[in-house]
Amino acid sequence: MRHTDTMRALRWPALVAAGLFVAAIAGHLQAEPAASSTFDSDHEDWVCVSTLGNWWPVTWSPTGGNPAGHIYGSDQDAGAFGFGAPAKFVGDKSEAYGQAFTFDIRTDVQNPAGGWVGLEGNGGVQIVCGYPTPAGPNVWYSRGVLLSEADAWFYVDSGLPVTHGDMVAIMGDLEGLAIAAEFKDGFDETSRLDNVFMMPEPATLALMGLGAAGLFARRRRRRGAACSEPRP
Repeated sequence: MRHTDTMRALRWPALVAAGLFVAAIAGHLQAEPAASSTFDSDHEDWVCVSTLGNWWPVTWSPTGGNPAGHIYGSDQDAGAFGFGAPAKFVGDKSEAYGQAFTFDIRTDVQNPAGGWVGLEGNGGVQIVCGYPTPAGPNVWYSRGVLLSEADAWFYVDSGLPVTHGDMVAIMGDLEGLAIAAEFKDGFDETSRLDNVFMMPEPATLALMGLGAAGLFARRRRRRGAACSEPRP
């Protein structure tokens, strides 16, 4: 068999090996979530919270989620209400910096508007980031924000963009996390929540996987070129 035929014969096994290599790397890179709630067995200590500082219990349902269990709550004061996260979502969440915070949300509002995620850090500093509101009533929608100053986070008190230093500090000593669930004025609104995750951003993992594939391919090409050079 000629050298070129040998290289052709080795090409497909090499590509298969590259695919297996990237798959292995991607599997290794998919870390466990920093925190998660699927509400399949109970409310997991989530509560309803208000921008007026009030709070009240959520209601857990074993069915009707996306899928299985979920929680829901209704507006009970003149402030904007949302879902307040339990202890497992706060504290030192440095590992979640730069990751995606995702959730499924549903409302019975006809023309919803104004979704946001809020974080509170040490010293009471509060920041918020808008998320696309549900597009219609009584349907589950997957939503999320990036836990990085690269997303549209701003300070509640000044409206200015959040700095890198503050974002890192807040994630390192997170004292509160809330998902806004009020999309209209009034008290006749019910919203529902399911599948809350602090997970690695899919796009970042994909780029890391492609980078590993490129590195593998470059090494294969260099080795192939070395083999094709004439020997003295």
